Amino acid sequence: MTCLCRLAFFGGVEFPTGDSDRLREEVDEVEVPGTPESGVHGDDLALGSGSFDGIVGAASTMSWKRWFLSVDAQYFIRTRGDFGYRFGSELAVSGGPGFYILFEEEMTLGLQANFNYETKARDHIGGEKKDEGILMSWYAGPGVVFTFGENFSATAYVDIPLTVVNQGVQVVPDYRVRGGVTWAF
Repeated sequence: MTCLCRLAFFGGVEFPTGDSDRLREEVDEVEVPGTPESGVHGDDLALGSGSFDGIVGAASTMSWKRWFLSVDAQYFIRTRGDFGYRFGSELAVSGGPGFYILFEEEMTLGLQANFNYETKARDHIGGEKKDEGILMSWYAGPGVVFTFGENFSATAYVDIPLTVVNQGVQVVPDYRVRGGVTWAF
């Protein structure tokens, strides 16, 4: 195979699962005079929001001989959940060029230079905008892409922050490690 172009669109609904009790802290938050402001809040610790959210996106892959380029874009449409809390809608775009160091019919192994752009609207409590949160970030780093047969694929990436723009006090990672495994049937 010399050349391949693939484009996929997707959409879905995220159901209100998990425990949203930590969001109550955001509604009843009390500042204690003389203590430093915390960078970890109830919205960072909540395991759910109690909202139905929409997810739409597109993914594309292009390859020529051993070179490839992949791009993935997702938009998260957030709605109001428990305690009147609404997480801000988000846009995430990632991708970059890569090279297959192993390219056989049954198996591929590629190295990729990956870039991520993320932007997030501010969260709301009872219709009022919150004063803290990450607004925009850029990350870059290496990635590994692996396929075996027609059904199995796996990815692993290290993301190093290039710039992070936030409002208020927010905990920001020095780096991130992320990955995924897919079995198509």
